[in-house]
Amino acid sequence: MFGLRLVSRTCGGGSTHSLRRLRKCSSWTHKAHEQACLVHGHRKFVEAFERTGSEIAKGAIERIAKLYAVEKMAKGKPADTRAALRTEHTKPIFDDLEVWLAAQLPKISGTTKLAEAIRYAVGRLPKARGDLSDGHLEPDNNICERSIRPVALGRKNYIFMGSFGSGKAAAIAYTRSRRCARR
Repeated sequence: MFGLRLVSRTCGGGSTHSLRRLRKCSSWTHKAHEQACLVHGHRKFVEAFERTGSEIAKGAIERIAKLYAVEKMAKGKPADTRAALRTEHTKPIFDDLEVWLAAQLPKISGTTKLAEAIRYAVGRLPKARGDLSDGHLEPDNNICERSIRPVALGRKNYIFMGSFGSGKAAAIAYTRSRRCARR
């Protein structure tokens, strides 16, 4: 009706249940698309590099950094300009990264954390390409994750308040402080 397109941002293979539910609804079948997050794959390479100092992990980190360098150029620009920049600059980097990762996997043991990171990235990269053609999308969900982090941490901390009443009081105080922080 209004050209709406629903994009479900996913962090891994297990978080697509809401997208599957939407696809069962016939009116959303052609409008629901999965958009993978680049940061989670990047994080796995950083962990592998910190653990082993692997040149392959370092190469993946450097290639992903090139993707974010293009994002830095595109930041603040209109959606159509962002999409054009991404198509011109990001798509070749994505293509190179996918081919390069596939070539690296046979060179290492399949049981290492690095191999796990490569398999994860190779599986997610095709679904991370949605932002190449749509300038409204971000390559990751960091903005959302940063905004919900205090809620998630608070939820875990309320378990240790000692009693229901003190947990409720802490929740109220927390809510008020968050409301003030937004203003």
